[in-house]
Amino acid sequence: MKRCSKCILTEYTPNIAFNEEGNCNYCESHQPIGGTENEKQLLEVLDKYRRNDGKYECIVPISGGRDSSAVLLKMVKDYNMKVLAVSYDNPYSPPETQANVRNATRILGVDLVVLKPKREIHQRIFKHNFNAWLKKPRLGVLPMMCAGCKLLVWEILKVAKKHKVELIVDGLNRFEDTSYKKALLGMDIGSQWESTYKQIFFGVIKEMIRNPRYLNPAYLPTLANSYLFGDFYALGSRLFFKKIKSLDLFYYVKWDEKELLSRIQSEIDWTYPAGAPSTWRWDCRVAYLKDLIYLHYLGITEKDDFYSKMIREGVISREEALKRIDRENRYPQAIVKELFAEAEIPVGRCEFLFHEAHS
Repeated sequence: MKRCSKCILTEYTPNIAFNEEGNCNYCESHQPIGGTENEKQLLEVLDKYRRNDGKYECIVPISGGRDSSAVLLKMVKDYNMKVLAVSYDNPYSPPETQANVRNATRILGVDLVVLKPKREIHQRIFKHNFNAWLKKPRLGVLPMMCAGCKLLVWEILKVAKKHKVELIVDGLNRFEDTSYKKALLGMDIGSQWESTYKQIFFGVIKEMIRNPRYLNPAYLPTLANSYLFGDFYALGSRLFFKKIKSLDLFYYVKWDEKELLSRIQSEIDWTYPAGAPSTWRWDCRVAYLKDLIYLHYLGITEKDDFYSKMIREGVISREEALKRIDRENRYPQAIVKELFAEAEIPVGRCEFLFHEAHS
């Protein structure tokens, strides 16, 4: 399997091309991420939301994963903000996630709101959308399996409105802005997600029309909600919650993997499952399934894209990235098969995922 000589993307990556030196067009068109060391601007924003009445100054959504845990730690300890933490009791997350949430909020003295899905809607959406995908597999709509999680944004915004909090601080970073997913929807691989919501929305709609099984009337309202409020930049979020500002901390300050891991492990007792292949994206079993599918068809996962960006930015070497994916692109089959059983999907329908394809 051919890989780019500069990054680690494979020849099966959507819309990839190589020049005479073996460098891919993803590398050639890469724009420096930049804009992530602007703490002065961050402080100016935070100062606008500070209060003298002891009430919450911001909300931090926390999954129990590494980055959201680091955001909570930094907002409390580094920036002295009065934080309300909001967590989602994800039915597909291992117990370590909620343990991390409890440890962090207890140690930092932060109040916590735990959101729970109603009527098993998350499980039913996953089961419906994965069955629809299996009927007509198209990688562009694979993230629809996560529509249940997208309902979380709406609930967080309602919590913010209830407590009169006008700032939400999240933990995304530019390395996570997966380029090949945009290519799968016919978008420019260099576009940034906060400005491409309409393209994503209509790209998904187009793919759904090709597979009417997604268009079950019983789930359409939930699917509409998940895309209107799919993230804090989405149309519904901006239209119905105009007074609430959201920002991603690591768009302003440097995301340093070693530093944040060291801090959350030593300061808030953060941990992750012993069998997890990586400290990133271990907090949901559906993420394992999606990466297994991408690996089957493309020979890459989100981690390959993530580390390729880190290579281009000079954060890690290509050799280190290759070592990481060799270790981290290995997914516990038992966990994935357990997911199939919960969704009442025969393992036989998905057996092909456990064999290499890349086509």
